Amino acid sequence: MWIILFFLFSFIAPAESASNSESAPQIVRYPAGESPQDARQEYIYDVLKLALHLTEKEFGPYVLKAEGFEMVQERLIAELAAQRTIDVVPLPALEKGYTGLQPIQIPIRQGLLGWRLLLIRCDEQVHFNDFVNLQDLNHKQAGYSLNWGDLPVSEFNFEQLASISGYEALFQMLSTGRFDFIHRGLHEVIAEAATFTSQYPNLCVEKNLILQYPLPEYLYLNEDDEVLAERLQTGLEKAVSSGRLRALALNAYQDIFNHFDIHNRRLIQLHNPMPIDKSKVDNKDYWIHPSLLLNHH
Repeated sequence: MWIILFFLFSFIAPAESASNSESAPQIVRYPAGESPQDARQEYIYDVLKLALHLTEKEFGPYVLKAEGFEMVQERLIAELAAQRTIDVVPLPALEKGYTGLQPIQIPIRQGLLGWRLLLIRCDEQVHFNDFVNLQDLNHKQAGYSLNWGDLPVSEFNFEQLASISGYEALFQMLSTGRFDFIHRGLHEVIAEAATFTSQYPNLCVEKNLILQYPLPEYLYLNEDDEVLAERLQTGLEKAVSSGRLRALALNAYQDIFNHFDIHNRRLIQLHNPMPIDKSKVDNKDYWIHPSLLLNHH
């Protein structure tokens, strides 16, 4: 009898262990930000949460963890390629991709990453009031970070450009007059304006202009992480087909649209010289066209 029970439990125990292992949550690590003041990753958290939630039935529970604090983009790519501290990083969707990484080819911001507002010194607003095109804007000097992946856009379009290293240094240099403006994503500018205008009270968001260039943003994973890739692909496809990704994007940006009167701004379109993946650009399911946002364009 004891021998029979021994054999029964010897088979049951591994099965229970396997079951527990299967129900353990999948840990997904995403970037925390470049500095303690950096709140740009909140939307990434929301996108990941949506995609993972929509796939719980097929793939099980999950836990999201912010990691890689104060890492610039180049370092995040290296960490992801080496499968160290990060599992997923949002990056500009380059046609050639990134060595060691694989993309989930769904623009997570539906094109809104390429919509940009200007941060300027408040007393300079009068000089921007009559600007209507890029030629006008090029009377001023732009500033941008050497660490940001879309730097080639600024290098191509702006005749006067100061490229510097460091995130918070950009705002300090703008405040002290090193250059005249920096352009920031809609999702970035509201948090940065709140944070840095208290530190540099002479900085303001410019009142009349909005820049736009095509810049899809994908989630990138390590090229060998097939399980997470399948899960995020499935989850994001569900989010697109159900309209939930569009709703998430518009909801995340709605306060910004209203606060900065986006619908009535003058549009200046920039050329993007980067070899981006254009497979989803202008596809209405994946991309928000300017006509949906502007009263005139």
